Amino acid sequence: MEKEIILSAGIDIGTTTTHLVISRLVISVSRGFGVPPQAEIAAKEIVYQSPVYFTPLLENGDINGAKVAQIIQKEYAAAGVTKADLK
Repeated sequence: MEKEIILSAGIDIGTTTTHLVISRLVISVSRGFGVPPQAEIAAKEIVYQSPVYFTPLLENGDINGAKVAQIIQKEYAAAGVTKADLK
């Protein structure tokens, strides 16, 4: 059985609130002769959780994507991770 440890970002962007969670996941992959590989999450740990933000909206009520991107970048920096660190 193979194991891989990855960092994962969960980003929740809603019409009211937005937040980010960084997790460390241990993925176990089992392989067998003539059987497709099966992957499962063997362990998980939250390593960073951002504060909850009010989702920035445009005047017409649409989500302001540019401001949400700024929030996400700020929280990546606070967590000490970059996009390249994530899988």
